[in-house]
Amino acid sequence: MRKCFLLLLCASLIFVCGCEEEKPVEVKTLRLAETYFDDHVTSQSDFEFAKLVEEKSNGTLKIEVYTNGELGSEDEALKSLYNGELDFARVSMRSIHDNNNVINKIEMPYIFNDRGHMLRCVDQFVGPSLEGTLISYDAKIITYFDAGGLSLYTKQPIENVDALNGLKIRKYCNFSEFSYDYLSMLGIKPMDVDLNKISDSLKSGEIDGGEGYILDYYKSGIYKEAKNFLKAEFRYIPDILVMNRSLYSGLTPTEQDIIDSAAREVSIHQRENMKNFESDAEEKLKAEGCNIVEPSEELLSFFKENADLLFKHLPYEDVEVTLIDQIKAAK
Repeated sequence: MRKCFLLLLCASLIFVCGCEEEKPVEVKTLRLAETYFDDHVTSQSDFEFAKLVEEKSNGTLKIEVYTNGELGSEDEALKSLYNGELDFARVSMRSIHDNNNVINKIEMPYIFNDRGHMLRCVDQFVGPSLEGTLISYDAKIITYFDAGGLSLYTKQPIENVDALNGLKIRKYCNFSEFSYDYLSMLGIKPMDVDLNKISDSLKSGEIDGGEGYILDYYKSGIYKEAKNFLKAEFRYIPDILVMNRSLYSGLTPTEQDIIDSAAREVSIHQRENMKNFESDAEEKLKAEGCNIVEPSEELLSFFKENADLLFKHLPYEDVEVTLIDQIKAAK
């Protein structure tokens, strides 16, 4: 009798445990806004970031990437992120331009010696300085990407300083504190032209060329109207992956670690891949009959001399002097 009772008790417990429903695993689905086209190196890094986050979280964190400006321009995406309506946005660091002294100063021409110098400075102290300014916007920088060096494309080759005089060049960034003044110092006439009207403006003669990155120059098809690309690389402004700060704070410590570690991995890959993408674009442009050249010693000296003049005539606040001193001291 006792054995029967125990058997019945065990069977009952097994039945109860078997009937108890497992709690469903909560899946958090987040959105990331991207303005680059799908096969851009940075868009590919967005997708890699999303994949890593999902793998590391065993599927509990998912990130949907929207490319080609599907969720709006960089400014629109940032506004949505600040308001808590968007989770992530990949934007140019220059998009955070609202009276931001950190951005204003690192956008100065030739403040960085080269791309490696820029990336080291961004990782070590430029980024942390910028991070502090974003707290009031409820935003947090997750990582930094290499965006390349801003150069010049033109219809006619620029072989010497005299060739710059009177050129009508489209400014890359309409709100840049330095773009207009610097181009003017070079003898260039800076022009404001909508991004979607560049090719038509080149055809009509409204502009003779513009500031741009080699990947954009190739992918946009601008090279068809302006066959010359001068790799002046006046400025290096990184891209950043930004996250809504409140959202990040609301994640568990484990989820935060997943986001941070995935971002670190992707940043390393993106910087390596950028070089390959640019080399590939350059080869394809040359195959299309484009003239891709480094500036002559005369031109490079002229560019840097005018950058120094611009630098010396600008007022700075104490925090800016400290930042610039750090940049110049970094090797």
